Amino acid sequence: MYPIPAETNLEFLVGCEVTAIHFGPCTVQIRLCPEPTNICIGGFLQHTDAAKAILSDCDVDADSPSACESLASLVGSLVRSAVVLDSKSIKIVFSNHESIELTDSSDHYESFTISDETNYIIV
Repeated sequence: MYPIPAETNLEFLVGCEVTAIHFGPCTVQIRLCPEPTNICIGGFLQHTDAAKAILSDCDVDADSPSACESLASLVGSLVRSAVVLDSKSIKIVFSNHESIELTDSSDHYESFTISDETNYIIV
């Protein structure tokens, strides 16, 4: 929906622990500690393992919540890096060597949000 500004810094995610993942119709929510850090996904995501094999490749808004169930393996992992890839996508790498790439997939609706106490990013 909105482009990611080039100066966006996602370092506030580094070191956060994935404490829960909530699956629902049209949304996946990744809860991180320290609270209230949160990633809410309503668009396209790709989840890959350490060998870069694709574990999930889904449009959260269109696919069944079970299409993203591989994300459960992230619970207990720490964010090792989070970077802006371009104006439409970000990549987050976790301590279990898995990663997710979130991509803006809608011109009309939010594809994902990332927030904590002082940051609120809407894409």
